[in-house]
Amino acid sequence: MCRSCAPSLRPTRTATCSARCAVNPDNLTPGELFGRNLHTTSDFAFAGTVGLNNALQAQYTPMLSPLLRVAKVVEATDFREKTIFKVGNFPALQRTNEHGEVRRGTIASAKEAYRIYSHAVIFGATHELIVNDQWGAIETAVRTAAVSAANTVAGESVSVLRGASGLGPVMDDTKAMFHTDHGNLGTTGAISFTTLSEGRKLMRLQTAVDSRTLIDAAPAFLIVPAALEAKAEQELADVAAVQTAKVNPFSNLQLLVEPRLDGYSATRWYLVADPQRVPGLEVAYLSGTAGPKLEMREGWDHRGVEWRLTLDFGAGFVDHRAWFTNAGA
Repeated sequence: MCRSCAPSLRPTRTATCSARCAVNPDNLTPGELFGRNLHTTSDFAFAGTVGLNNALQAQYTPMLSPLLRVAKVVEATDFREKTIFKVGNFPALQRTNEHGEVRRGTIASAKEAYRIYSHAVIFGATHELIVNDQWGAIETAVRTAAVSAANTVAGESVSVLRGASGLGPVMDDTKAMFHTDHGNLGTTGAISFTTLSEGRKLMRLQTAVDSRTLIDAAPAFLIVPAALEAKAEQELADVAAVQTAKVNPFSNLQLLVEPRLDGYSATRWYLVADPQRVPGLEVAYLSGTAGPKLEMREGWDHRGVEWRLTLDFGAGFVDHRAWFTNAGA
């Protein structure tokens, strides 16, 4: 263990010890660390970057928006538009006639598309700051970089969801994501037994792209803005009822609160199916970079170190059948 992480010196900071040791494997002082970093041909620059990225990823994942809980996360090979083809169910079996004739069937198909984008920012720390602040400057940089990256993913995911005044993006059929023709737009009303029942019924009646085969997209999640958190908790509360009429049939829904939704609407709420069964929102990272990445280089016109934070990702809806919304009241 490096001396800056030694329990006898910093007994309350052992949670970040592994990241520090990875960044500073030779037990250098802050001044020595800075000097060694200037020798970019050594292994130190690489080791330091690996340590920082390990720490970055560890802090990034817990900070992700709850929307990522209901998203399918995939990889994209490049920045070109990513097209998702939806193939319908196998044709229904039909009775043969008295001559044994087998009728032909067809498989319907549809598609949606979105793309990923590159996001980046450069920030730095001076020689004096690193030496005087010891490890605090680096720790703060990693922590705030993780927050910034997580906020970027969350912000764009919410933006995609909130398009067209709350009705979501325009799908390939030229209709908004949430549309009466899509069977996923509820009668305006606050979260209640009645409105939740309507949403669940519409989701269970969703059909595949052939418009015939039921897919039973039962809701698994309830997503609300922070303003509706208390109301949602009341409506989902598991009551130890002694009468059948007082049993709460929605207590199995998982509540997800996304405060970024409040900036658009403090009343609109959503029901979402399990993304492993029925995909809806999809988030794609560029292959090999499933999250933010820190790159480091020495400053030349000033004594210091610069970091570049990059994040290559995109978000889009690949199907309307997994989501239901109600504008609320």
